[in-house]
Amino acid sequence: MSSRPLESPQLADAQVLLDRLLTEHKSGFALPREFQTDPGLYQLDLERIWRRGWLFAGHSCEVKRPGDYVVFDVDTDSIIVMRGDDGVIHALHNTCRHRGMKLCAAASGHVARLVCPYHQWSYSRHGTLLTCGGMDADGDLDRRDFNLRGVHAREVGGLIFVCLADDPIPFDGAGHALGAHLTPQGLERARVAAARSYEVRANWKLVWENNRECWHCEVGHPQYVRANYDTAPIDDAALKREIAAQARATSARLEAHGLVIDHREAGMVPFPMPEQWWSINRTPLIPGWVSESMDGRPVAPLMGAYPTHDVGTLRMRTMPNFWNH
Repeated sequence: MSSRPLESPQLADAQVLLDRLLTEHKSGFALPREFQTDPGLYQLDLERIWRRGWLFAGHSCEVKRPGDYVVFDVDTDSIIVMRGDDGVIHALHNTCRHRGMKLCAAASGHVARLVCPYHQWSYSRHGTLLTCGGMDADGDLDRRDFNLRGVHAREVGGLIFVCLADDPIPFDGAGHALGAHLTPQGLERARVAAARSYEVRANWKLVWENNRECWHCEVGHPQYVRANYDTAPIDDAALKREIAAQARATSARLEAHGLVIDHREAGMVPFPMPEQWWSINRTPLIPGWVSESMDGRPVAPLMGAYPTHDVGTLRMRTMPNFWNH
């Protein structure tokens, strides 16, 4: 896996700053600006969060056949996520072991083997060095020592996750929870109809902070608020009863299909939580709404194995780079 050094003078200085900021920070208040602007703290984020945790890297439907791949970038790391000849997802550093040339320049594609455009070293779809341009003719190069460096990869419910750490944090708990909820979605049988990229001039933590509160939703997302209970007063007893009744009614209709509404309260699900980098739940929509469209009506055919449009809304989050609903 990665042989990146864990510490450097820059990171040591950043650690001193981090310790001071955490000591001074008041619980319940926003993080100091240095968390969003300091280059050293950003490097700590990369080393201790992004390069240690499980990252959403793509959809199974993007790599259906052996040899299909997508390239996933994390700062300066480029990762090839590929369906192997064994049908399993493999992840490899997108770097030739000879002179460090990038192997796959395209964001996605299909290959029979990986061939370096510089000196034509070639690798199998599992990363095994196959040929090296005769550079092993003198017997002083053992091809087994120069396979591509691998990255941990897991596939669950039509989603692909990778971890750059040598010793990844546990995945099984997330795999069980995500898999159970995602099965009826049928994501592995779907396709990516369109993709949009937005460059946000902000640190990644600010984007997450925006996701984890809905105080801005009444003004910023008025159509969303019409369909969801996220901004509903948590201390409203009558509303609590309404939500509980809606959750029970929806669950009763869906019980025969193995679906359940498991978030039955006003407001948002607490996330993240200590030692849990994932969260997934189904919550009811407001009566009369079966989608988060402008008018609440269906806008597309049913996905996967859902028996009806009225299944609430499935929400998923994985720290640090994925959420949807």
